[in-house]
This record gives sequence, C-alpha cells and structure tokens, in this order.
Amino acid sequence: MKRDRVNRSGIGVAARMLTAVALSALATLALAAGPDAKPKARKGMELPPELQAGATEAKVTHRKVFVWPNKPVAEMLRLDPYRVVEFRRGWTTGRSSASSLVFGGGWTFQWAADGHTYDYSFDFIDAGERRWACSCASASSTRGTFFSGEHMGVGIPGHGQSRLACVLQPPDDPVEWKLELGVDLKPGLLPVKTALGWARHAGDEISITGTERQAKWGRAPGRLIGVVLAVSNRPVAAVDLLSQPAVLFGADLPPGLHDPAAAVGAALLLAPDELDPFPTGPR
Repeated sequence: MKRDRVNRSGIGVAARMLTAVALSALATLALAAGPDAKPKARKGMELPPELQAGATEAKVTHRKVFVWPNKPVAEMLRLDPYRVVEFRRGWTTGRSSASSLVFGGGWTFQWAADGHTYDYSFDFIDAGERRWACSCASASSTRGTFFSGEHMGVGIPGHGQSRLACVLQPPDDPVEWKLELGVDLKPGLLPVKTALGWARHAGDEISITGTERQAKWGRAPGRLIGVVLAVSNRPVAAVDLLSQPAVLFGADLPPGLHDPAAAVGAALLLAPDELDPFPTGPR
C-alpha cells in the first residue's frame, strides 16, 4: 500500500511538471503572437508593394486535375466565393517533332511543337451568383535543345510564343470582357521572357503583366508563376499560379472590378500550361 502511494505521488509530480511546461510554452506563443509580432509571410508569387498590405485573397479550394476532352465537368474550380461549372475542353491539336543524335560520350535531343491549339469553355459563377458565359482558345509554338554528356546534361534555352484569347460574357450585359495575353521567349545566353496582355470592357481596361521564376545557368527559363492586374499603371490585383493558387484583390481595386478580376483569374488558372509554353516543373 505504501509503494502504491509513492507511485501515485510520483505520477502526480510528473503530471504537474508537464502541465507547467505546457503552460510556459503557451505563454511564449502568446507573447510571440502579440501586436508587435511580425506577420507570417505569404508563400507564392512575389507581389508588388501595392498588394503586400490590405489585399484580400480568394483561394483555390478545389480544382479538378484530369479532364477528358469534350466531356463536361459539373464543377471544375472553386475559388471561394467564386465557382467554375460546366467546364469543357477540346482536343490539343498541332504538330510535334523530335530528333536525337548520339556522339562520343553523349547525345543531343531537339524538339519542336508547331501550331499547338487548345480551347475550353466554362460558366463562371460570381459573388452575386450570376452566371457568366466564358470561352477561351490558345495557340503556341516552341523549340528547344538538350545536350547530355557522360556526367551531366544541359538545356539550351529555346524560343517560341504562346497566345491566349478569351471572351468573358457577364449576364444582362451586351458588352463582354475580352482577354488577350501573350508569352514570348527570345533566345540568347540569358533568354528574355515576357508576358503581356489586357482585359477590356467598354470603357474599362485592365493591363496584365507576367511574373516568372528567374532563369538559372544550365536550366530552362523559369516558368510563369503569376500575373499582376493594373488599372492606369497601378497594380490592383494579382493571379498567383504557383503552389498556392489564388486571386488577390488590392485595397485600391474598384468595387465593380472584383468579379471581372476573378473571372480573368479563373480563365488563367484553367490554362496554365497553354499560357506558359516553357513549363519547367510543377507549379
């Protein structure tokens, strides 16, 4: 009986020690999360200063990855509070070719994709549960070379271009939003890649500028990771295509442009590979 009391007493002391440690840890966390604590940095594309504070975010909470051509998908994308429904994609068409040459200690591989086209359509449900009719088409042509030696391989920056055009039709509005975006890669020792476009509707115009990962020596240029939307050269929104896809709305975005910006974001999120003719890995 005495041994049992001693054991229970030891357990009680250990429990009190663990409780004290836990309370101390919670107090430390509470102090760290105080008003002077530095906010956690957002992962994803690098945002311009105008969007780094006060921006609201519509995150992708659902996106279907694999879709059969010409087979409608009831809900393709959820970008709370927005949704993409009745999504349908066509077949990818065009010509592709590749050639290789084996030489002493290595080989070289050249590839080309000419006139690749891809189209898709969907209904966009905006924040007011209104249904937009949207359709997009893209075309791209790319070329590149890869050398492989005995101990290493290196890619020679290719060249090419991709074009995306969309019509985004709001309900009860005879004038549609037209979206056009182009991605170009010019060859060279340090290749120059640009992504520029616009979305227009009557007197409204949103300019679009791409953001990419930096190219590294011996590697293909960084892929397009997002776009910035601007009105009168002032960034007002962004579409993050990276590992945390989302549409971000700046504090200066006019109220009437929230739904159009989200529709533009949905169109771009649904065509990442067609938008970027030189993908270098998962987003």
